Amino acid sequence: MRLFCFGLGYSARRFLAHAGNVEASGATRDASTANALRRQGVEAFAFDPAHPEPAMLRALAKAQILLVGAPPSAEGDPALGHLAAEIADAPELKRIVYLSSVGVYGDHAGGWVEETSAPEPRSARARLRLATEDQWRAL
Repeated sequence: MRLFCFGLGYSARRFLAHAGNVEASGATRDASTANALRRQGVEAFAFDPAHPEPAMLRALAKAQILLVGAPPSAEGDPALGHLAAEIADAPELKRIVYLSSVGVYGDHAGGWVEETSAPEPRSARARLRLATEDQWRAL
């Protein structure tokens, strides 16, 4: 399985550590994190949304699964904002997994929340996450 990850933060790195037989590559906005991950055997790229590396685009095009862990900024999701066409055209891509936030469900006063629960984001950050979820679904 070939996996490409946008946002190689804590959650994505934990996933990679337990993923088993995965050919992993990905992008992070922090060059030192990309360098550290390369030393660990991950094909990592420092992501400049406006100027993506050709090697990163080739890795993205080979991905079967896309894991998105990068939080959106006020301008939206950097991967979608700059690479939506490349993602949509990735010939091997079978699945996109978006790591969102339970904040999109709001406060349920201790009640159960699951993916079928109605979203009720209360903070600006949670509303931005929910909007980004919708954009990834639309892609």
